Amino acid sequence: MGMDLRGVPMMLLDRESTLLARKRSLDNVIAADAGREKDMWQVRTDERMNGLGKQPTLAPPTSLTCLKSGSCLPIGGYSVVATAPPMWGRTDGPHAGKSVILVIARLDANGLFRDATPAVNARMTGLVALMAAAKSTQKMFKEMDAEDVAHPVAFLALSGEDFGKLGSERIAREMLASTETSQLPGLAGKKIRAIIELGPLGFSESFVGERVPTIYVHGAHEGKMLERIEKIANTFEFEETAALGVPRILETAAPTFEALLANEYETAYLSEDPDAPIDELSGTTLDAGSFRAIDAERMETVVHVIARLVRALATNDKVDAPRLDVEGGKLAVKELAKCLTNENYGLERCELGKKFLYGEEASAPGLGESFVDPVALPSRYPDALQGLSRDMQSHEDKNALARFVWNYLADATSNTVSPKMCEGDGSCAENTVCVGRTPMSVGECHAATSKYMLALSTRLAFDRSTGLWIVNEPKDPFERAAPLWTESDWSPAIGATLVAPVKYNFFTSVDAFLLYGVICLMLVVAAQFCFDRDKKRGGAREREALLRGAQP
Repeated sequence: MGMDLRGVPMMLLDRESTLLARKRSLDNVIAADAGREKDMWQVRTDERMNGLGKQPTLAPPTSLTCLKSGSCLPIGGYSVVATAPPMWGRTDGPHAGKSVILVIARLDANGLFRDATPAVNARMTGLVALMAAAKSTQKMFKEMDAEDVAHPVAFLALSGEDFGKLGSERIAREMLASTETSQLPGLAGKKIRAIIELGPLGFSESFVGERVPTIYVHGAHEGKMLERIEKIANTFEFEETAALGVPRILETAAPTFEALLANEYETAYLSEDPDAPIDELSGTTLDAGSFRAIDAERMETVVHVIARLVRALATNDKVDAPRLDVEGGKLAVKELAKCLTNENYGLERCELGKKFLYGEEASAPGLGESFVDPVALPSRYPDALQGLSRDMQSHEDKNALARFVWNYLADATSNTVSPKMCEGDGSCAENTVCVGRTPMSVGECHAATSKYMLALSTRLAFDRSTGLWIVNEPKDPFERAAPLWTESDWSPAIGATLVAPVKYNFFTSVDAFLLYGVICLMLVVAAQFCFDRDKKRGGAREREALLRGAQP
């Protein structure tokens, strides 16, 4: 019979605190065996955390009530969308009336502990494959006349998909809108010819083992896609093969775009796992480390297959279409893997991170350790949005990963041959964007359509005058059924304290970082008594106020 952990506060410990907690647990075992309970260590949590955790049935707050009171924040983020060739939304342009191909990967993940959700294989390998495929197809699109492109391609890096398909749902709505009102005018009104969705594709030795590395084609309409991928694979001498996956999956964003599908369409979710499209370690702290996640040579081949698939669909299988940049795709995998999957580099230390975000003065690669603290790794958990910028395309309120993907895809989908320097304020001429603006560089202007798209419940609006989020009534069945995800806007003081046995005569604090840090319980209790002017309200009403997110 399993333990009932409802009402039990859960905290994420860093390495130092974990080792200390293990030592004190062993001390407790020794003390308990000897019958010395007074010599056992204890853990006390903050008063507010106890109130919320142990009284979950007493008028518990909901997303609606906590947003109204300002005691929580909505979960969301920013997706990145870029088209190849660039499409600006001209109704009489060369791409008018054409259906499009969507290549999709996810930017972020859900996890038990938000600050330790590396999602290296579960999310970053699919994102690496998408970005490298965009780079591999760039040369082809530059050499083609726009009229010869049968189906333009949109590369979508989606945020918030684990929280009610926030990213894909927003983009689908913009595609259904008119060119005049859509935030994605180049995609407005377009039907979808194909959806290629990329899941875990690291193919590391630790995952594949002695099996033949295989790209599994999941989904209800996998037949044509599988045939295409098998045909592509048979033209090369390479290790990977292709096989049929499971017919029904929950991970895919494809159902969100159902109203946009053309009469003839193909969809598939590609991953390395035969039984499920997701990584079994997804959302855990174990999904970390480049060794576990990546076999670069295998991924290079996978990217080549994806790029060939995009080429075939975009040109209607035209045999004399321009060639792909195979070597560019291989180099992209190596460089992107350092930035997004290798804890010894990361965005601040890898060359592409310096090029697009930080400049050449960024720190050098780390030396590497046998142990990597998951708390110290980049978390791929989506943001808790404190507000919205007036300019949705501003870089200022976007996280580093979204800014990196925006810059990279703008560069990889640009058809500019000789870019000009950006203006001092980062501006460029019409139909161009400033790429690679860093503290060391003003950046270059590229003809590209890289855009941020808000990934947030469409029911939410932000009131800048009050700093609060407003929840609107649902406008359609989708909004009515969609969950509204929020996170408690915890005080930075929330935490726990390790209390020493009486014989020590002192308290030892554990740095238990679930979100922010640790405080001493006695200080919290003292502060509450000091400032509580209404002592007649009683314990029950205090707990009720805590559960509403208000101060007692």
